[in-house]
Amino acid sequence: MTIRRGKALIMDDDPATRELLLSILDEALFYCYAAADGAQALELALKERFDLVLLDIHLPEMSGMEVLQRMRVMQPDACFVMVTAVEEVSTAVEAMKLGAYDYVVKPFEPRELVPKVEQALLRRDEAVRKRQREKELEAKVEAQRQEMRGYISETVQALAQEHVLEQELSGIPKGKRSKITAKDILARLRRHQKESPGPPQQS
Repeated sequence: MTIRRGKALIMDDDPATRELLLSILDEALFYCYAAADGAQALELALKERFDLVLLDIHLPEMSGMEVLQRMRVMQPDACFVMVTAVEEVSTAVEAMKLGAYDYVVKPFEPRELVPKVEQALLRRDEAVRKRQREKELEAKVEAQRQEMRGYISETVQALAQEHVLEQELSGIPKGKRSKITAKDILARLRRHQKESPGPPQQS
């Protein structure tokens, strides 16, 4: 049984280009979905999770740039590759700054598309791993922060109890202090906690 590499979405308003891309990516073992405009692409993005998204930049109603920005929020781990005409290369470069991983210039050679897509997917995979490492590091730092807060709280409580104990012992003659047991000390600390005013009530 042939194992597919993932799901690919192709958005292009030109039927011939759309069919060509569908054929190429199907042979490259992707489950392929097609959209003729931005609205269709965004609707599909609500239903499916895509590994690869090819977006035509120049569309009559919703541009590929706008679709890229909106879909990046919906599917941050997808690999976006822009499809553009020669005169739009500067726009494609701008799209890469917004999160696209590469661009393809029309007309393109079918044999050149798959290697370009594979390189884009590799960059996407590395970006996903980097984000995962950052999340794990943030979680680790937060856990250490919580542990430190607990340690500080315990230390403050211990210092407060030590201060209370010193106050209690100061009222006892030194000759009698050696006769005080641990039970007596604990009882004194508990009595002090009961007598201490609690946190002020908010009105």
